Amino acid sequence: MPHRLRAGQQVRSIMAFPKFTIAVIIAAFIKVSEPWPSATDSELLIRPKRVIKGRQVELGQAPFQVSLQRQYEDRLTHYCGGSLLADKWVLTAAHCIRDVKEENVVVKAGMVELGDPTAQQRHVKAFFKHPNYDKPNNDIGLILLTEAFELSTTAPLRVATVPLA
Repeated sequence: MPHRLRAGQQVRSIMAFPKFTIAVIIAAFIKVSEPWPSATDSELLIRPKRVIKGRQVELGQAPFQVSLQRQYEDRLTHYCGGSLLADKWVLTAAHCIRDVKEENVVVKAGMVELGDPTAQQRHVKAFFKHPNYDKPNNDIGLILLTEAFELSTTAPLRVATVPLA
């Protein structure tokens, strides 16, 4: 027996989901190609204070990784990271886009050193925070860029891969 609707009842289908919700679901399944090994205590001593158990990578090992940078005095400074989902879309934490204006943020990609002059740089068109963001809950956001990154099927710049199963 088919389900009957009553007056005022809403029907939700996958097509009714906002694009943001679909993007968040896809982003939840992003697959990183290999697990990151743990750092030793001596390695932690030589790392910057805010990187925990990190390791140096070669160009192309994390081709989806981007740097969010904002103007500080006379230079751009890294303040958060993100993952490239498509040529104009970046997944990041909502707290990274909470207290900044779009025009004050630059997204850089295709590098492993922050000062790399060959990195691609794009400006932000819009920020989209999860509608129920309340730190630390739902700490996820999207960035729409004004211009697409130039992607490659080889390193150093590709979108994050999503597993099919």
